[in-house]
Amino acid sequence: MNRERPHVLILPEDAANRDIANGFYLDVDHQRALQVLPVQRGWTNVRDALQQTYVPELRRFRCAHLVALIDFDSQPGRHTLFTDDLELPADIAERVFIAGALTEVEDPRRSLVHRHLISPNTLEHIGGALAEECRNGGSLVWGDKLLAHNAVEVARMRTALRPILFN
Repeated sequence: MNRERPHVLILPEDAANRDIANGFYLDVDHQRALQVLPVQRGWTNVRDALQQTYVPELRRFRCAHLVALIDFDSQPGRHTLFTDDLELPADIAERVFIAGALTEVEDPRRSLVHRHLISPNTLEHIGGALAEECRNGGSLVWGDKLLAHNAVEVARMRTALRPILFN
């Protein structure tokens, strides 16, 4: 990946979120513009890594974007613990996105399988389905009751990241 060109970093909370990120990666058109970072083992570690490591990197590389992929643990306002508590500068805040399952990743997986929106039944296929909806503007998967709280972030990501990752 050329850090001087527009690119996207995905910072997953745990192995399940990493599997979704890997499925997303496999379905983008420009894989060289996307990097799945190491698992952080907890949303607080994601927040700390963002502040300590990736805010300086986002300042240094103005073409970088970061998606923190976390479990919201039934707290739909958890993203404010990243944006408000870290007090991200505006130029960085517009390039940071917080998304994830409302509860934990296994719950939307079961819901999406039950609704016949993913097959086979793997976390990577959730990532692929999410990528396809980012590409084409769909909302069946993103609109699932356990993912719908991401609507504002999804709209922001589609605007900012679609040109980087998809034709």
